[in-house]
Amino acid sequence: MPAKDIYHDMVVNALEKEGWVITDDPLKLKWGLREL
Repeated sequence: MPAKDIYHDMVVNALEKEGWVITDDPLKLKWGLREL
């Protein structure tokens, strides 16, 4: 799993202020046998 970059917390805070609900952090995606 990649590390969070320097913008991660700022972006999450901005989205939450706009009314977004962050449900999965980090979001795990699978495509076939690959995990993105």
